[in-house]
Amino acid sequence: MSLVQRRGKAAHAESNSALLEALFEQHWERLCGVAYRMVGDGAEVEDLALEAFVQLYQNPPRNEKNLSGWLYRVATNLGLNALRAR
Repeated sequence: MSLVQRRGKAAHAESNSALLEALFEQHWERLCGVAYRMVGDGAEVEDLALEAFVQLYQNPPRNEKNLSGWLYRVATNLGLNALRAR
């Protein structure tokens, strides 16, 4: 891999990190609110919200036009899964 390719990948990773951080700051409280209304346990709420962001990082949606909607859907599905597991 050439130096130019490495720099391009590094710039892309930094861009993704900045986007993820901005989304985290913008949506953290609301994602926690959604999860809290579903499961009612503070520690579990944070785990569910963090898991939604981990899924965004590891497997982002193909259509990035509505990332916030995707995040809320993932958080809702995680909450439903947590309720089923009980």
